[in-house]
Amino acid sequence: MRRIDNARNLRARLQAAKAHAAERARALAASEQVRRDLETEAVRLRQALDAQHGVALDLEARLADLTRELAGPVGSAWRALRAGLFNLRGRAVGRYPPGALSLSGMKRHPARGRGWHHAEGADPEIIVAGPFDPGWTVLGFTVQADAACSLELVAFSPGREARWDGGRLFPGMTWRQYALELPDGVTDLGVRFRGWPGGVFFANHVARRATWWTCRLLSRSDDGRARRARGDLLDAGLGLLLPGAAARYVRAFSPPPVPDGPATAARARSARRAGQNGEDRPDLVEPVFRPLRGVARHPDRLRFPWRADDADPQMVASGPFPAGWVRFTCEIVAEVPSWAVLYVDAGPGVSEARTVTLGRVDAAPTTLVRIGWLPKETRALRLDPMTEPGGFAITRFSVRRVDDDEGRAAALRDIAEMAPYGRWRPDAPLEPLRDPRLRANLPRYDEALFATLSEIEVLRRDPYVIFRRERDREIPTRAEAARAVARMADPPLVSIIFPVFNCPAEYLTAAIRSIRGQLYPKWELCVADDASTAPHVRPLLLAQAAADSRVRIMWRERNGNISAASNTALEMARGEFVALVDNDDLIEPDALLLLVQAARARPDVDMLYSDEDKVDEVGWRFMPFFKPDWSPDYLHSCMYTCHMAMFRANLVREVGGFRSRYDGAQDWDLALRVSRLARRIAHVPRVLYHWRSHATSMARATETKPHAHFAAQAALRDWLAAGDVAGRVETGPLPCMFHVRYEIVGGPLVSIVVPTAGAARAVRGKQTDLVANLIERVLAITEYPNYEIIVVADGDLRAETRRRIDHQRVRVLPFREPKFNFARKCNLGARAARGDHVLLLNDDTEPINGDWLTALLEFSQQKDNGAAGAKLLFPDGTIQHVGVTLQGRLPGHPFYGMPGGSSGHFNSIDVPRNYSAVTGACLMTKRSLYEEMGGLDEAFPVNYNDVDFCLRLRRRGLSVVYVPYATLYHFEAQSRRDGSVAEWEKQLFLQRWGAEYEIDPFFNPNLNPRYGDFRMGI
Repeated sequence: MRRIDNARNLRARLQAAKAHAAERARALAASEQVRRDLETEAVRLRQALDAQHGVALDLEARLADLTRELAGPVGSAWRALRAGLFNLRGRAVGRYPPGALSLSGMKRHPARGRGWHHAEGADPEIIVAGPFDPGWTVLGFTVQADAACSLELVAFSPGREARWDGGRLFPGMTWRQYALELPDGVTDLGVRFRGWPGGVFFANHVARRATWWTCRLLSRSDDGRARRARGDLLDAGLGLLLPGAAARYVRAFSPPPVPDGPATAARARSARRAGQNGEDRPDLVEPVFRPLRGVARHPDRLRFPWRADDADPQMVASGPFPAGWVRFTCEIVAEVPSWAVLYVDAGPGVSEARTVTLGRVDAAPTTLVRIGWLPKETRALRLDPMTEPGGFAITRFSVRRVDDDEGRAAALRDIAEMAPYGRWRPDAPLEPLRDPRLRANLPRYDEALFATLSEIEVLRRDPYVIFRRERDREIPTRAEAARAVARMADPPLVSIIFPVFNCPAEYLTAAIRSIRGQLYPKWELCVADDASTAPHVRPLLLAQAAADSRVRIMWRERNGNISAASNTALEMARGEFVALVDNDDLIEPDALLLLVQAARARPDVDMLYSDEDKVDEVGWRFMPFFKPDWSPDYLHSCMYTCHMAMFRANLVREVGGFRSRYDGAQDWDLALRVSRLARRIAHVPRVLYHWRSHATSMARATETKPHAHFAAQAALRDWLAAGDVAGRVETGPLPCMFHVRYEIVGGPLVSIVVPTAGAARAVRGKQTDLVANLIERVLAITEYPNYEIIVVADGDLRAETRRRIDHQRVRVLPFREPKFNFARKCNLGARAARGDHVLLLNDDTEPINGDWLTALLEFSQQKDNGAAGAKLLFPDGTIQHVGVTLQGRLPGHPFYGMPGGSSGHFNSIDVPRNYSAVTGACLMTKRSLYEEMGGLDEAFPVNYNDVDFCLRLRRRGLSVVYVPYATLYHFEAQSRRDGSVAEWEKQLFLQRWGAEYEIDPFFNPNLNPRYGDFRMGI
């Protein structure tokens, strides 16, 4: 038996040896083929070098002139660059052999084909074997990563290493190219991936001596001036040749360079200049702009010569102008932050197809420099110096002709920079430029390139694109995230609940990739496949689980819909927290890190949520939802917390997990139940979640899933019943939005306190006794039966006024103090009140709907609410008040002056939501609470007493709620805003509340406090 075993082992070893020998033979044959290919390539490269020899001589002479003009550190760097670039005559110039590539810390990716590799450690490397000649070398490669990380470039020499920072790498396919000055003795070049391991694919690599076209991209100059050369050097950074995408675009879409020697190149440049610019056109023009519309002389001409009267001021300058690629330089100062935009009029008129976004302008002097293209038919330029009303000054404007190649390269770099933020796939805007016939016709090519640039440049002034670009820069590196996690005493495990059913492969892959790319490492993905029938789902999930042990899968035998699948995933969860992610959505790389940091900052946090936006089929992100901090009344009207949500796992299990009878609104149902028991609810004001918008998604339209509306309504009814809250749930202004009508408990008496001076004012074109008009209107339309009215009047009211307000519900109290004090008048009336609730009501208001008092009382009676305020409109129907926020630490009215039918940011005007304060023009609170708080603070005799009262209520843990169902007219002068507040009142308010309300919890910090309409702006 032993001999049989030995024979079997020997046979197996022989078979293995034969297979190994066959593999070696195939490898040797392949190596021989590579050697022959390299010899052929070397011959071709020597021929190419000879052809470029004349061009190198020409460039060398021009660079020598530049070198004499440059001095200091930049000059030294330029001389080093020159020496490295042109010490290449007589040497082979071209790619190092692809066979020189080797990998460190990687293995073949189990779920991918040839060329895909999986990083085993935290710092994998790719290495290109040398040797390398000293001087400037270009290193380029294509890489696709599943996770964000940082790059480090390493030159290996015996006994030492030279390192360069390679920047950040984000998930997705990227081309990177670098220009490195290598020291003597470099044996290998390496690219080190600093950060969490992920799937990595290398499609291409190249390490070559810098050729003459590289120098053109770095230093192209048409007139040899030192300033331009220095600017080109600084743009290049001397370490990075071009951003990865820009380098790819410049190579792929530029017309081919002139192939012959210096004489041919010079003739081609002259021909281009003559054909584009014309003999009679100057290379430099400083046009003078004159007003066209919306521009007038500024009253304060010492500061600003001009004033924009509206948001579309226009100035115009006539030609002639240089034709072809030009550099616009504009020095401008603006009274308010805004944008400066230039339009090219080449007949007939201007259009968005020929625009240049010059840049952002501000109160500080700003120099804007942009590249654009002018057709020879250009007859005028229109400058829109601002996009907001205000003063401005243009101290200089010039148009200078630049070399065609320089202009094209700059345009392509700008397009590469902005293309990822548009509503298209990154290469789509430039695809027409691939047409070789177009690239052979330079005038047509330049016009098409400028049209593409104009389309792309619109993104540069899109507020959300600006926000996204700044947000991308804030994402920490892998090393920074690791240090943040190391500082946590006990980093929690986060279990991601991930139900799956027949999700398209592209969306499912992207969703899991965004989870695996998280900077926070302690997570597990609990996948519950709900008996998917699509054939791609199982192998795709198995491949993801094989690639990462943190991906765990449970296969359900029967389809049970989303709640059942989510409960299956919840059973798998081992984490302290559970996070909810849909199988077709995306999350930011630092989503879990920020949520965990917020949870660890306050140990009593049981529920967290973030801001969100939407992403469509091509990856375009839009419609950001910047949410308030915890706003319970908002949640009772619409599912605003939604994405991304994270809960303490034991609390989710305590409330019973997900309930199938609320499928379609199961996350809202869960949030309602958890919020009732949660000790603290935290909001992370960052867009961490991207909700997929497609044809069958509720992100596209709530009508796609009508059952979700009825499920949500049922969940709200259940929430009311479980809390012993009497009420009914009515349909709101839109699907999946609701009006909770709370039942009035006990029919309490409401005391309406009306402070008045007995004044008359013109209302709707006629003189009106304000207090008499108000009381007659209240008595005529108010449906709630149990109320009294207390009029606190300065001195004696006129006999006519007393006659009109003489009613059994009305009492008049005299206020005989000589100095006006609104707070004291309100407190006097509140002390005389007999009701359980006190309503402070200005005499210049007028109720519109009959149930206004009922609506306020529904919310005032809630034990967690301290004050309730109404929706107030000016007589022309525009908004005066829908809540108060502290914008810039001082009170402000959101949506002030907007049409009364406006919905606001995600319908925040149409439904109840919590604010920091409501106006004392219509404010209801419990009388007992009013007395406990000492009423309005009489230190604020005119302004801010109502806001101060609300903030004191919030300090006690009570909510302040805006109620849109109580709507009144407010006859306050529309011009009366902050200008009527005395400076000492502002300072007193800031001393008391400024430090506590640096950021208003109900005004998202991503929004611009300059505006009251919840916009981003600049």
